[in-house]
Amino acid sequence: MATNDAPVVVGHVALIVRDLDKLGDFYRSVVGLEELSADRGTIRLGAGGRVLLELRGDKAARRSRGGSGLNHTAFLVPGRGDLGAFLRHFTALGHRLGAAEDHGASDSLYFSDPEGNGIEVTADTPRELWPRRNGRIAMYARGLDLRAVADDAAGVWRGAPEQTVVGHVHMQVGGIEAATDFITGP
Repeated sequence: MATNDAPVVVGHVALIVRDLDKLGDFYRSVVGLEELSADRGTIRLGAGGRVLLELRGDKAARRSRGGSGLNHTAFLVPGRGDLGAFLRHFTALGHRLGAAEDHGASDSLYFSDPEGNGIEVTADTPRELWPRRNGRIAMYARGLDLRAVADDAAGVWRGAPEQTVVGHVHMQVGGIEAATDFITGP
């Protein structure tokens, strides 16, 4: 499936970060987002002329430590060849993945930015190949063959392809009951 055919995408994500310059550089040089605009205390980055990530600087911001809040932002690239090119780029820079998973419907690489914000770079498997059980998509989490992904690289990573979108955002909560009340309450 081409990324721009996704039925629903997240417009963009805003993160409050402690070191705006360092994080801006990370998302440009490592993730491959293009700086689209910047003003006092804010950097907007994206692909294809669309803002995908807004970084808002605040020296008092707390470093992400895995409590309630953001688990990860998923940047969905158009295909596995793009994911392979990103993987080669990422490892050539000396970075290490936190995890790499085959979900059946997608292949995903997980890591964190310098302030601990989770990132997923992912590519969907063609929809006709998605695993199904009883008429429903049956995703799973299995180890991803990184060598095979790297071998499928579509050339050299030159930054996030124009069709890259924020595919999803995963949040985490400290207490299920309180989070459920917040989401379903008045």
